[in-house]
Amino acid sequence: MSKALETLSTRAGSDQRCPRLLGVFAAWRLQAYGYTLAAVYAGFFIYIYWGGLWLVNSSGVPVYRDFTNLFVAGLQALRGDTASIYIPAEFLKVQDALVGAGHAVFSTWPYPPTYFLILAPLAFDV
Repeated sequence: MSKALETLSTRAGSDQRCPRLLGVFAAWRLQAYGYTLAAVYAGFFIYIYWGGLWLVNSSGVPVYRDFTNLFVAGLQALRGDTASIYIPAEFLKVQDALVGAGHAVFSTWPYPPTYFLILAPLAFDV
């Protein structure tokens, strides 16, 4: 048994022929990669904010309206008025109040009332 351990230890000690990968994974380089990536993301977000491509435009109207119905449902759940969501005219009226007249995307609410338990915390910040 000791002979087998000796041969393993001599093999492990003598196997120094592997290249070092040119130091790509050195600790200081990994840290530099992370800071560079964070700076690129920050620059990108600043660029799209100044370019008016953010989630809301300069007048405060959301540009990306695909999830407006979910946000409105969460707001209505927090207000305790979830029954009006199942009336298409009322649901459109509440969406139009949020994103501007004529910009509502969805006219019906297809989900069950239990879905409000998920959506209400998402609209709680307002």
